[in-house]
Amino acid sequence: MKKRLPILLFIFFFISKIPAQELHHVLGEILVQINPKADIKDIARQLNYFKNKPTKIKIKKELSAPMHIWLLEFDYANINENHFLNKIINLNDVRNAQLNRLVKMRQNIPNDPNFDLQWMWLNTGQNGGLPDADIDADLAWDITTGGQTMDGHEIVVCIIEGCNRDHPDLQGNLWFNEQEIPGNNMDDDGNGYVDDYNGWNITSNNDFINSENHGTITSGMVGAKGNNGLLITGINWDVKIMHVDYNSFSEADAVEAYTYPLIMRRLYNQTGGEQGAFVVATNLSAGIDGGDPADSPLWCAIYDTLGTAGILNCAATTNDDVNVDIVGDIPTACSSEYLIAVTSTDDNDMRTSGGYGI
Repeated sequence: MKKRLPILLFIFFFISKIPAQELHHVLGEILVQINPKADIKDIARQLNYFKNKPTKIKIKKELSAPMHIWLLEFDYANINENHFLNKIINLNDVRNAQLNRLVKMRQNIPNDPNFDLQWMWLNTGQNGGLPDADIDADLAWDITTGGQTMDGHEIVVCIIEGCNRDHPDLQGNLWFNEQEIPGNNMDDDGNGYVDDYNGWNITSNNDFINSENHGTITSGMVGAKGNNGLLITGINWDVKIMHVDYNSFSEADAVEAYTYPLIMRRLYNQTGGEQGAFVVATNLSAGIDGGDPADSPLWCAIYDTLGTAGILNCAATTNDDVNVDIVGDIPTACSSEYLIAVTSTDDNDMRTSGGYGI
């Protein structure tokens, strides 16, 4: 016995140095898909013994009736899981079988320090809000956080409003007309606008974009740089934000303002992306309270024109607590299929102010 002691100590020491393996499946559980006319009880009876050992097989539950998938449970301590799995797979009435593997929840949450304040993206009940009173941005981010097209072209959203383009959390997500040489007093890309490097100001007829608070907030919601450890995140972490600015606004200004992204998208379409911009959406936070779409046919019509070019449009409705289907509103009462009307809600999923309707 004394001679065996050093050997046993060595074995114990060796085993203690082996790192514990991470568990990847639920021990003693197998998912089984059977033929439609098969009886799971008959299959279970065939599995009462394996290599002359009792398996203690149990039918735990039916997981999917349409797909004929069941969950079986057995004595994993005395039955080799992989060998038993192969046995089940080879049964005549079994279509397929597998171990019950553990699934890791996937969430793509940015590291921006003020993200917790953005309940509209992900509401966990922080600050007394209603959990899940949000747009489930985290689920969308599991699919994509923005970026480029398959051809490597920038995806552009046009904000029809001024913005502080020096804001640190917008850097890297601002659109510039790279086909234009700034300050040379020439229309380098032939789009009809001279020196429109930063976008366009329809009032001053140049690319000077005023620094406006509301437009900066809107731009941040659309595309504040995400996961950069700075301030907040936009719904798109990676996107290019185009700005069309104005100093005063009328319906004529609206048509003119929308024309810039329209021209840039059409130019993109016509040149296969060599010129223009791949504008996919616009946003406008201006309108006419109580406006009748019949009185604004050109403003309403421009959304269909933008839509046929490939642009979807968002517009904020009135701040008044009214049914816009009854009292009217421009542009959110326009009937275009390419226009999304937006109102406001709070972190308890309650409308706080603003128009409503169908």
